[in-house]
Order: sequence, then C-alpha cells, then structure tokens
Amino acid sequence: MNRSTSRKIENLFSHGRRWRQGPLRFIESRHNSKDAEISLLIPRKSYPKAVERNRWRRLLRESLRQMKIQPTRELIVMAGPVSLVGLKEPQVQEWLRAGLSLQ
Repeated sequence: MNRSTSRKIENLFSHGRRWRQGPLRFIESRHNSKDAEISLLIPRKSYPKAVERNRWRRLLRESLRQMKIQPTRELIVMAGPVSLVGLKEPQVQEWLRAGLSLQ
C-alpha cells in the first residue's frame, strides 16, 4: 500500500460516515470523487487464518463484480466476525445491497 492510499484510509476512518449491515461495516467519504474506489478490509484479529481472509475477499469481490457497483465516493467495506461455514455469494450480495442502499 502506498502512502497516498494509507492517507485516504486514515482520512476515511477519522472523518467518514459509518454504518453496519449484517457482519459488514461500511465507511464512506463525505465528498464525491471522480476516482472513487472500494477498499476491502478483513481484519486479522477477526480472521487469524489467511484462508478465511482470502475467502472473504473472494466473496466480496465477486459479489461487487456481479452487482456492477460504480462508487461515486470512497468506500471501505470491512468484514466483521461471522462463521464462513456455508456462507455463499447470495447472502453476501444481500448484505451488500442492503448496506449500500443505506448510503
């Protein structure tokens, strides 16, 4: 991660708007941006095994790809603790849809 990216994330954590949907936490910039992007954060504290973190990343990336989300603001999606056993893309998409509709 380069310095400008870490600054963006720090800025979002300190000044961004926050909300939750299911096990997902969202942090959004308060300003529109031409080059807005979605960052996925899966905390090592909640998921100590790399296999679990990678599974979350795959599920979130694929769900966002299928939903064809085009962000207008910087957005962070964080995965909270939940069992990954039996978790499928439709459930993750439901959480994302509901969370993104609360913007």
